[in-house]
Amino acid sequence: TNTFERFYNPLIGASIVGQLFEPMDSITLHSMKKSIQVAINNYEPRIIVNDIKVKFDDDRNSVNITVVFRVDNQSQETESTIVLERLR
Repeated sequence: TNTFERFYNPLIGASIVGQLFEPMDSITLHSMKKSIQVAINNYEPRIIVNDIKVKFDDDRNSVNITVVFRVDNQSQETESTIVLERLR
């Protein structure tokens, strides 16, 4: 979700979509990772993030984002992956 996309909670979001059209170098990938980490820490206190992997896929012109986390009172890790594609 982008910032200001939700009517009653405009500050929720990581604004990753705007970064999809930046040059995909280590600085942009780190910035995406940091934005996701800040959004999760601020708006989802019930989970503990163990790892965030952000990888650019040249062939598909997309970014693969994987978040490894666990719910605060559980020991089982969960992995969630999403693919964001640039659309022209």
